[in-house]
Amino acid sequence: MKKQTDYVKMVLLAISWLIFVGVSIEAAGFIVNTIITIFYEPPLGYTYWSGLDLSAVYRHHQGMYVTLTATIAIASVLKAIMFYIILTILHNKNWNLDRPFQAHAGRSIALIAYLALGIGFFCSWGSKVQANIESQGVPVLSLQQLHIAGADVWLFMGVILLVVARIMKKGIDMQLENDLTV
Repeated sequence: MKKQTDYVKMVLLAISWLIFVGVSIEAAGFIVNTIITIFYEPPLGYTYWSGLDLSAVYRHHQGMYVTLTATIAIASVLKAIMFYIILTILHNKNWNLDRPFQAHAGRSIALIAYLALGIGFFCSWGSKVQANIESQGVPVLSLQQLHIAGADVWLFMGVILLVVARIMKKGIDMQLENDLTV
């Protein structure tokens, strides 16, 4: 049983590292490209490294361009932070499945819940900005291409994780009480 648990933990760790690196590169790309576009070379900076072309938005209204790219960048940074926390949980040597109700796990789940709510908020805001730009007749990429689709899913996950964090807190309290009982 221990060997299977270690194998699952290693697979989860490898997948989490891959996602963390990918989301971190995406976030850095949006931030750097937005800065280059705004302050240095507007004609060259608005075609993103991943193939996203926001030149029509930039030419139409620079404020909307900054708002749209900022919401995308913030959502990407929050995703990277979330996967960093997941990596710290998986790298924790004190993490024991025989005693699942541990204080650091409860805090981490609550923090992940708040991050998921933040991602949902910024994805929702970005989708409203995208819809506003599109309503003005400017061609904009889809929410999937902008990596801000699924705001409702992120909000739902955040609420579910808040409930799980509350259950974890109660479990931690009960385990602590049980440990103190003779």
